[in-house]
Amino acid sequence: MLNENAIDDNKLVGWIRLEGYKYIGINEAVCGGDPTIVGTRIKPENIYNYGSVKDIMEDFGLSEDEVLEAMKFLESK
Repeated sequence: MLNENAIDDNKLVGWIRLEGYKYIGINEAVCGGDPTIVGTRIKPENIYNYGSVKDIMEDFGLSEDEVLEAMKFLESK
């Protein structure tokens, strides 16, 4: 289910957060509209078994909150 409010940041125009998530959203122009970490082309499933949270943060340039929410998103599916 989608939240109808796009994120209020000029560099993120076109992104729509998934309901209940701050960092997971869709943009029809990115990854075919599949859920990604907002502002990136990183799908949660692409980092799920990558390594430790610290490794993911360093290698993908993500915050701890983004990584943890991506894990939560996948575990809720």
